Amino acid sequence: MVEAEHELALIDRVIGLEMQVEELRRLDRLDPASSLAQRESVAALKETFTWRAGRVITLPIRAARFARRVILR
Repeated sequence: MVEAEHELALIDRVIGLEMQVEELRRLDRLDPASSLAQRESVAALKETFTWRAGRVITLPIRAARFARRVILR
């Protein structure tokens, strides 16, 4: 009896999570104009001196993380 209730609770939880995922997917979809504007904004950001300097400064950390991933495979 307890196992059946637990199973029903899990099924209910899964259904709820599936609904949340679908809602998040709907919210994530942008219209083409917004999507293009967002991509242009990111491209402009990546061209700034601050972005490039940050990439140079964090290069050793990113290289170490990459090496760790390759070694631990």
